[in-house]
Amino acid sequence: MSHYTIEKCLTMAWIVGAHPDMRHNKWQLSIFVALAIGNWITIYLIISLLFYKEDTITIGDFAETFSGMSLVIHGIQRSFSLFFNRKQISEMLQYVRTTFWKESDLDMTDEEKYICKKYYNRLKIAMYVFACSCTSNLFGFCCQTFFSDENILPLACYKPDWVPFYSFWFLQVLVIFFGVNMAVICLDTLIMTLIVLTHIQFRLLNHEVENLYSYGLGQGNRKYFVNKLKKIVRHHNFLLEFTQKINMTFSETFLTYMGIIIIAICIEMYNLSTGANMELFIRATLFTTATLFQFVVFYCIPAQDLTDEAEKTFSRAYFSKWYENLENAQPTKNIILQSQQRVFITAGRLIDINLATSLATVKTMVSYCMFLRTMGVD
Repeated sequence: MSHYTIEKCLTMAWIVGAHPDMRHNKWQLSIFVALAIGNWITIYLIISLLFYKEDTITIGDFAETFSGMSLVIHGIQRSFSLFFNRKQISEMLQYVRTTFWKESDLDMTDEEKYICKKYYNRLKIAMYVFACSCTSNLFGFCCQTFFSDENILPLACYKPDWVPFYSFWFLQVLVIFFGVNMAVICLDTLIMTLIVLTHIQFRLLNHEVENLYSYGLGQGNRKYFVNKLKKIVRHHNFLLEFTQKINMTFSETFLTYMGIIIIAICIEMYNLSTGANMELFIRATLFTTATLFQFVVFYCIPAQDLTDEAEKTFSRAYFSKWYENLENAQPTKNIILQSQQRVFITAGRLIDINLATSLATVKTMVSYCMFLRTMGVD
C-alpha cells in the first residue's frame, strides 16, 4: 500500500518519457523531446495570436490567452523537472524501498499501525481525486467546440488557415493530455508521496524514541539496547538528510510552480468575476478548484504535517527517561540537539511551504485578481 502511488507515478513517468530508472533509454528520450516540442510550439502559437489580434485585443482576450499559456508552461515546468531530476528521484525512491522503516518491523500497537495505514489511504484517495479533477479540467478545455456552433480550440492560439480544424484540435488535445495533464499529475503525486512517507517515518522514529528506554531496559540486554539506540540515531540523521535531498531536488520547482499558479489563478478568478459566458465560467471554476486543491492538499498540508512531526522528536527524546541511564545517554542527547534543527519544505530556499504560505498565497491571488478587474473596468 505504501508504494501504490509511487508505482502509479512511475507508470505515468514512463508514458511522458521521464522514467527515473530509464535514463539511457532512447525511446524515453524521443517521447520527452516530442512532447517538449509540442508544448513549445503551442506557446509560440498562443503568443502569435496576441500579435495577430493586437489592434483589437482586450483585457478579456489577454486573460483567456494567458490562461492557456500558463497551463502549458505549468506542464513544461513539471515535465522538465521530472526529466532532469531523474537521477535524484531514482535515488530517493531507492531509499524509500530499502532504508525506510516498515510498521510491521516495529513493536507498535494496532491503533498506531492503523493511523499509518490511514495516511497511505489518504495518499491514494488524493491521487485519484486530483487525477479526476485535472481530467475534468482537461475536458473543460477540450470539449468546448462540441457545445458551441463555433470551432473552439482547447487553447486560444493562432491556427494557420491551411490546417484542418479537427486535425489541429486533435494535436492540441494530445499535447495537453500527455505533455501537461499527465506530467502535472505524475510529479505532484510523487512529491506529495515522498513528503507524506517522510512524515510517517518521523512518526515511526518518534514512537521508537519515546519507548527507547522502556524497551531497552525491559529486555535486560545491554547489547540489544545499544544496537537499538544506534539504529534510532542513524535513522534520525538519515531523515534529516532525506528531507534536505527533497529540498535540493525540488526547491526551484516549488518556487517556479508558485509563481505560475499565482498568475494563472488570478487570471481565472478574473474570468469568474467578470460574468463571462457559461463555458468560460465552468472552465475557470474547474481550473481554480483543481489548482487550489493541488497546492493545499499536495504541498501545504503534507509539508506542515512533516514539520510538526519532526518538531515532536525533541520532546519525545527529552521525556524518554534518558537521565535514568546516563551511561548510554550521550546518543540521546545528540538526538535532542539535532532535533532542534528545523525540518521544512522550502520553495527556492526563500519561502517555507506550509499552511501559513497557503493563506498568504490565496490573499495574493485575490489582490491581483481585484487589480485585473479594476484594469478591466477602466
